Amino acid sequence: MSHVVLRGVGKRYPNSQRFAVRNINLELARGEFLTLVGPSGCGKSTTLRMIAGLEEITEGDLYIAGRRANDLPPKDRNIAMVFQSYALFPHMTVAANIVFGLKVKGVPPAERQRKLEWACELLDLKGLEHRRPAELSGGQRQRVALGRALVLEPEVLLLDEPLSNLDAKLRLRMRTELKNLHRKLGLTVIYVTHDQAEAMTLSDRIAVYDNGRIVQVGTPEEVYYDPVNRFVAGFIGAPPMNFFDGWLEGGAFVTGGVRVPLGHGLQPPREPAGAVTLGVRPEDLTPVYEETPGALPGRVAFIERLGSDDYLVVEVAGILAQARVPAGTRVESGRPVWLVPRPGRVYWFAGDEEGRRLR
Repeated sequence: MSHVVLRGVGKRYPNSQRFAVRNINLELARGEFLTLVGPSGCGKSTTLRMIAGLEEITEGDLYIAGRRANDLPPKDRNIAMVFQSYALFPHMTVAANIVFGLKVKGVPPAERQRKLEWACELLDLKGLEHRRPAELSGGQRQRVALGRALVLEPEVLLLDEPLSNLDAKLRLRMRTELKNLHRKLGLTVIYVTHDQAEAMTLSDRIAVYDNGRIVQVGTPEEVYYDPVNRFVAGFIGAPPMNFFDGWLEGGAFVTGGVRVPLGHGLQPPREPAGAVTLGVRPEDLTPVYEETPGALPGRVAFIERLGSDDYLVVEVAGILAQARVPAGTRVESGRPVWLVPRPGRVYWFAGDEEGRRLR
């Protein structure tokens, strides 16, 4: 049985002519980790706040553990939420912050103490119980906020961009800790982020949002290797997918005045098409330095050096494309180069605004 169900859920704010979120359909199994990902303003946090009861649902139905929750106040939904800002009480100690919700619920002192000790052990906060938030690092404050949520034993844990205030190294560590917590406790988690790397590494499934709607739901592998449209293909992946706008004509792909014969690694879509967008990920382009059939011709612009991998940046028909190359690769700027697509890893999209994936 599904643990959390959203059926046609939408939100329109007063005095607004448009829906901030529309027709959201999701089902989560118990213990699943689902991430809502998309650019700022796409509606993912609004969805989370409707599940939490912080925003009224304008249309559709929400079910939590088999019970319709549209009209339930937040305190009766058995949900805990961790915010981007941590929302800790600055005048309270770590211990007081963690057990605050339990105290409000009237949980006896002995039970509060037991859960406090459990949370501090789980989250590596032992010895910090008497400190205040200002005396803690960003990662420690984040763990206190998690502890406050976990001691409530919620049906569902909601996380709204909880790592965005941390530096890159600490975000990586906290991602690992969150994943381990999820596995250890078997929680049902709904996580909101605009960071596709967090979505890919943490999630059992990802729901990709665009302009107030879900455009694709799937495992990280599905949304990466089988995107439904150009938006998903461009949003998921770092560095992003390379795109070349053009059209198919006479057994060739034409882009920016460059004519590339089809064949070899550049197989055409099975669907008939005119205006199209060709998409290829950087790891699926191999640079060669002599003219090659089915390759995209260009000139070397520069190399991005990122440590373990380098990316050759090549100007192709006025577009700067990236191809992954071994670390330490050296090639002079301006040199002619041909980018060879990896067979079976070429994506074609309709050349209109929707950008539907062509099969």
